[in-house]
Amino acid sequence: MVESIKLQLFDYNPLMPQLDFRCGNSKFSDNVWDFNGFINVEHLSGKRLMIDFEFVVDKPKMLEVIKWFMHHELTTGKFSTAKRNLDGVVRFSKFIKLNFRSLNSVGKP
Repeated sequence: MVESIKLQLFDYNPLMPQLDFRCGNSKFSDNVWDFNGFINVEHLSGKRLMIDFEFVVDKPKMLEVIKWFMHHELTTGKFSTAKRNLDGVVRFSKFIKLNFRSLNSVGKP
């Protein structure tokens, strides 16, 4: 599998952390990040080059932490690895919703 980044995935500026920065074709505040045209993977296109956070929109604090986690994964590793790690986060989120319904955050209190 050949995986290459064609364009910079994010335009995050740590000096201005309050700004809603670009994540591929989307913004950080969007619940679906689209990386079509930014990442070239032989067998991936369309929906497979998107990261969907809809599974956790009912828990905004958790959503923010998961988005920052995905930002970290995408800036330090491969897209395919980040997507696999997101699958684990989705399973963890389902576990939380099933067993700890009142838990609303996994990061900052």
